[in-house]
Amino acid sequence: MRARSTLFTILGEYVNPLREAIWVGSILEWMEVLGFNEPAVRAAISRAQRNGWLQAEKLGRKSYYRITEDVQWRIDGLLERLYPQEPNHWDGLWRVLIYTIPESKREKRDRFRKELSLMGFGMLTGGVWICPNPKARDALDLAKAHTLEQEVEIFEATRLHQNHQELIASAWDLAYINTYYQAFLQEFEQAPCPSEPRAAFYEFVRMLHAYRKFLFFDPSFPVELRPSPDWGSVAHQLFLERRAVLKERAAPFVSATLKLPEHP
Repeated sequence: MRARSTLFTILGEYVNPLREAIWVGSILEWMEVLGFNEPAVRAAISRAQRNGWLQAEKLGRKSYYRITEDVQWRIDGLLERLYPQEPNHWDGLWRVLIYTIPESKREKRDRFRKELSLMGFGMLTGGVWICPNPKARDALDLAKAHTLEQEVEIFEATRLHQNHQELIASAWDLAYINTYYQAFLQEFEQAPCPSEPRAAFYEFVRMLHAYRKFLFFDPSFPVELRPSPDWGSVAHQLFLERRAVLKERAAPFVSATLKLPEHP
């Protein structure tokens, strides 16, 4: 685990739902348990500030950090994919995104493509991306966030040819996805669920950090479009079961160290 991406993992899980700032000392203590020293954590925080992830707040002599609004809605979308409230059934529509982004905006284009993957889109061809989930509005908001709305077109469409698995195989590497899920199962099926709060926190974040990587290359297929064999569903069930146990066991450590601003 790297400091910057691990910081994103713990803030997304524990802080984003609160819509509050968090004391820097809380971040440092959490990250220390995960094996990161203070200079590495402060460097990760500074970089997150520069990238617009975090906003600093000073209250008295204490420094707090708040997830910016521009990042909150992105994390909300990721958490919806990690923890769906109900089965994801397909409405029969494909979301098709077409962009013509010039080479002069290559860096912005690369960031946009990375976030499209996180949103659940797969690349059909260089400038054509598809998604089976209702993400058209979110994709438009993403284009606006990158000031690319003039270079992007988004459609919702039905496919007359009913071999949807053929289309899916063109946009996503199913063999790679299943191999990754199998590796996750192999690593965590027999992994310990320690009862000591700090150890439980470490084990939970380690698992969460590994699992959230799936969001980059698995779009969370609707039930009707899931591949066979469906190792993703097996891995997700294991993830949820272990999360329930580990997060509860880690709660005393988190609540003792989580310091928010004192409001009048």
